[in-house]
Amino acid sequence: MAQTAILGFTQSQADAKKFNKFDVNNDGVVTRADAQYVDHNVGKNYTNLNDALSTNDDLVAAELQDNNSITHTITGPGSDGTGDSDFHMMRVALGASLRDGDGNFDGQVNTGDFNVLAGISIPVDTSGAKVILTLTAW
Repeated sequence: MAQTAILGFTQSQADAKKFNKFDVNNDGVVTRADAQYVDHNVGKNYTNLNDALSTNDDLVAAELQDNNSITHTITGPGSDGTGDSDFHMMRVALGASLRDGDGNFDGQVNTGDFNVLAGISIPVDTSGAKVILTLTAW
């Protein structure tokens, strides 16, 4: 029996069924949206019922290290002691398509990223009225 015909699949059919664990939002491609998905769930643990019920996201998919918790730091507070993190693994998988400082995951580094990191939400007003922002110090 030919190696490509095992279990009734041709090689191209088997290739089409491959699983990429970095496609955490399951849309068929690994993009910045997957990194945003992981980032959005940092600190959650898929075995914790409160964490699981607090989101519509698939926490198992966002947890790339198979150690239950979704982490973003390699060492120190917030790390899991493995020497790697879920977000770092996603960062490596995306390479240059995820730029340093791209806090809103749009592919550009600009003031929009600062606003995300600072927790500032700027409303979009198309009526021409002035928009007054109230900022709170961290």
